[in-house]
Amino acid sequence: MPSSAIAISLIAAMITGGTVDPGPGGGSSLTLNLKESFADTKAKLAAEGTANILFLGDSLTLRDGSYWPYLQTLFQREYGNAGPGYQPFSQWTGVTFDSGWTYGYINADTTPRRAIDGLWASSTSSPWPPVSTGASMFARSDDVEIHYILQPSGGTFTISPNSAPPLAFINTAATASGVGIWSHHFAPTDNRLMWFQPQGNGQVIILGQNAKVNAPGVRMHRAANGGWGVGNFVLRDYSFDGQVAALEPDLIFVWLGQNDWAYNFTGYVASMGNLVTRLQNAAPGAEIVLIGTYDSNANHLGTVVSAVREVANQRNVGYLDVYVSGGIYAFYSINGYLDDVVHFSHLGGRYIAHHLWRAWKTDGESVTNTLPIPACSGDANLDNKTDGSDLTVLLGTFGGQNMPRYIGADFNGDGRVDSSDLSILLNGFGCDQSIK
Repeated sequence: MPSSAIAISLIAAMITGGTVDPGPGGGSSLTLNLKESFADTKAKLAAEGTANILFLGDSLTLRDGSYWPYLQTLFQREYGNAGPGYQPFSQWTGVTFDSGWTYGYINADTTPRRAIDGLWASSTSSPWPPVSTGASMFARSDDVEIHYILQPSGGTFTISPNSAPPLAFINTAATASGVGIWSHHFAPTDNRLMWFQPQGNGQVIILGQNAKVNAPGVRMHRAANGGWGVGNFVLRDYSFDGQVAALEPDLIFVWLGQNDWAYNFTGYVASMGNLVTRLQNAAPGAEIVLIGTYDSNANHLGTVVSAVREVANQRNVGYLDVYVSGGIYAFYSINGYLDDVVHFSHLGGRYIAHHLWRAWKTDGESVTNTLPIPACSGDANLDNKTDGSDLTVLLGTFGGQNMPRYIGADFNGDGRVDSSDLSILLNGFGCDQSIK
């Protein structure tokens, strides 16, 4: 549909309250198998258990303005916080490296295709060369699991709390390649800055950490990289399968497609089917939900979204449409939901998080081809409403600098709470998207 027609269609729908063009699949096919896909995880949480939810995605999931951190807050506020989840061993997630390391890059698929998200680091350096060769990562909770590669001729590395004596000497040599896990509990008073030091007796490959909290609730894991599509996940090496298994997911969301312009319908059905098979083999107890990506006005997306739905139908896994139910491209532009021409702004991330959250809460009944409800602008406490409690949050932090990115009153994500954020809040005051 041309951009002018999109704008006219959107404005007409706003005026008449009608539906928008349902695109691939159409109204009744906007979800598949969601109630069944969500049931086991919901039952586990209702019994005050711990649920692991894994997200595979591209830059829409990875970037600062993504939906993912907001959705994590919504899940953990409702059910409890079971920990921050998976964090790759990468300079883009706060790991600091001295010399002597090679690693996987963001917005790339660095060979060899290691790790669940392509972000890893390796070294063969010894501890006492003329320059330091260690790396440091902060443990994001008291209980952590370090994922690393086991392989023939693998080397040894130590983990120390900053400059203190080592907590462990970890030998990565093994007869067969796989994923190793080192677990540790930090006391509340312990220094949680972990120093990783290769010993120079073979290659050491660190993949990341799984940060846990010993409490009921949700632990969400993000495995995403910029520019990635279904082929990047299909081509991962054995470490992908090992890490998926180690994270013990109860529910896996797969949101891809923006970068998969080179596929036809048949090819995409085959590749996404291969990824579903790989996930089911690695985590046979997990339910899988495939997401039809949002309408970014790219020509290939109709084909991709239709193919995603076909895979869900063939494989009897969950399907959740965002392409139609999330609104046409002009909807995102008009509401300020885009940071550039493709990626979500902070307001857009909040909107998408609310949209997915409502789908979770209603088992997909909220997913329709009617004009979507914009997110409640100014919802500082993420309770799906903009009211006096949000104004209290804003006034309590007004004038603040370097505010938290994902919650609070910094709605435009510029690191400040100021008059622009107050304007956003007042514009959305009275909005109520709470699920009755």
